[in-house]
Amino acid sequence: MRVIILSAGFGKRLRPYTETLAKPALPFLGLPGLAYPLFLAESLNPEKVVFNLHHLPETVKTAVASVQGNGYKVVFTEEQPEILDSGGGIKNAEAQLKGQDFFVSFNGDTILLLSSIDILKRMLEKHQTTAPVATLLVQKHHKAGHSHGGIFTQTDSCNVTHFARQKTTETTNPWHYLGVALYSDRLFDYLPENKPSNILYDTITAAIKAGESVKIHPLNSNEALWFETGNKNDFLNAQKALVEEVQNETLYGEFLKNIHRRFLKGTEPHDWTEFLLSHYNTLSSP
Repeated sequence: MRVIILSAGFGKRLRPYTETLAKPALPFLGLPGLAYPLFLAESLNPEKVVFNLHHLPETVKTAVASVQGNGYKVVFTEEQPEILDSGGGIKNAEAQLKGQDFFVSFNGDTILLLSSIDILKRMLEKHQTTAPVATLLVQKHHKAGHSHGGIFTQTDSCNVTHFARQKTTETTNPWHYLGVALYSDRLFDYLPENKPSNILYDTITAAIKAGESVKIHPLNSNEALWFETGNKNDFLNAQKALVEEVQNETLYGEFLKNIHRRFLKGTEPHDWTEFLLSHYNTLSSP
């Protein structure tokens, strides 16, 4: 299994904090943000994890070094002189990702907690069975198809028809992308060389127009907890909400503790709430 964690972005909405640290390197409850998708990636037993770099690349490398596990190789791919966006970043890493029929992509700044880590394994099994060019992890969200954009499918179907910021017909349903995707190697046929491109709006849209099958792997509302962290308020509110999950001893609170158990150096905290609050990133100074 080969994995890419997309980590090249500027994090513009979190400036000035992202002028000294790339967004995936920003501490989030005591861990660099990229540790959260890395934890999910590790559950799939990858042989290689690729991080694409552009903005403040050394800060991403330092963050990765602080959490990297054993049993897989870490590779960094540089995007210069310009950033290549999600599609171009994947194309630039083709030599590192291609060769096992499919690979997995995670957004490097996604804070996603699952009710069970086996969800990703089931998604993988489904992708292997149906063999689409892409399988996208999704969930219902009230902003999907509006401010967050949406993945639209045929009614009562997992077949993706298009991507948009608004509902275009009454026969399609909007879904919210959770930042995790399985891609077949033939995706590279639709990616232009050395050119910025968006993986959804450019690449997969072109694949659909060419007759390729694109599927969603839908999760119920009680199967995943996803957080927007693109601006300061959302970043702070996401941390607060997760501390409350731990305080309330929920399934997601336990999942968060498991993430920290994986990356903690030393003894497990006696008081998890106190520990998390002591690592709460207030973004008080850039």
